[in-house]
Amino acid sequence: MDKFIWSNIQESRKYVVPLLLLSVFLFSCTDKRELRLNVWKGFAPEFARVEFQKQMQEKYGIEVKVLVQNPVNEDDFYNSIIDGSADLISASHYLFHGPTYKYLQDKLLLEVDTKKLSNYKNLYPIFANFSFLKDQGKLYGVPLENSSYRLIYNSNKVERKPRSWKVLWDPKFKGKYSVSEYYFETNFYITALVSGVPMEKIFDVEHVLLNKTFLKNFDYLALNARAYWDDLERPVDIKGSHVATAFGNFVDQLKPKEDWKFSNPSEGVPGSMDFMVMNRKTLGDSKKVLLAHEWINFTISEYYQREVIMKGNGEMPVISKFKTPLSKYQKDRFMFENISYYENKRFLWPPRSREALRSMKKAWVSALSKREKKL
Repeated sequence: MDKFIWSNIQESRKYVVPLLLLSVFLFSCTDKRELRLNVWKGFAPEFARVEFQKQMQEKYGIEVKVLVQNPVNEDDFYNSIIDGSADLISASHYLFHGPTYKYLQDKLLLEVDTKKLSNYKNLYPIFANFSFLKDQGKLYGVPLENSSYRLIYNSNKVERKPRSWKVLWDPKFKGKYSVSEYYFETNFYITALVSGVPMEKIFDVEHVLLNKTFLKNFDYLALNARAYWDDLERPVDIKGSHVATAFGNFVDQLKPKEDWKFSNPSEGVPGSMDFMVMNRKTLGDSKKVLLAHEWINFTISEYYQREVIMKGNGEMPVISKFKTPLSKYQKDRFMFENISYYENKRFLWPPRSREALRSMKKAWVSALSKREKKL
């Protein structure tokens, strides 16, 4: 009996060992890929990368590692496309046809195949048809996030909802407002509007800088702020103020002591959008192209828009369809389904030359320096 058992064990080894070796070989041959992103901080948090990687494993059996780099400035985006160090970047709306970067002119981007994007149908139609996204009828970008430089007010201290940017120049709010020190161009635009410069002229920097009322108001905005914030306002930057310019990302954190609300100034609201675009250098790698499209599709999913854009970054979504309904507060705050807001109130600032940006920044720095001398 023992001999019989032993002979069977010996016979089994002939099959078990090769099977084990085959398993090891197959495991080592698992399709492993990298997807390299160059996006603003907050657009690819770890939990979102883990979720995307899980989905790709389940859908294609591909073990994807999403690598993220965060740019210091817009030059970093452009350079990562040129040198091939990024497969996708998050490009702002004014970069596509701008005078500084030649993404489309030099054919640096890969055309988007919307047939590969199952979530594309959920986009606001107005966001899917911007002319600056296209070149010769071909689409090169898909919206990722949607933001506005907004006027907010502390309802615990301000009785009436302000209807104009002029509230920042109201003497009773002198020294009681917060403003961005970083976004000199948006400060430039709202000051121009308040100074009576027509909407179609506020982007003509040389024209605006000849306006004496504008120069006086620009100095006032810098001189009389209670607090300043950098590229993204923090609760501490807004706390204690009566009114403020802000994206409004984290004002909820000041509740219940301070209940901040949003206003839509009659003059208009400057805003920007970021789009996911693909490096044309991925064209020779079919799986890389597949994964790049999948990442774009992921960013316009309900999961990503709710968890990353709305909850994580406090920005407005780019999709108009949510299976789980938004609350009334969320709808009001994020201008959800408010097409009129995007068509008539919010305006996207246009491409700017380096010279125009330098001139606006110089004027803002000059205004800030006068505050320092005063102090």
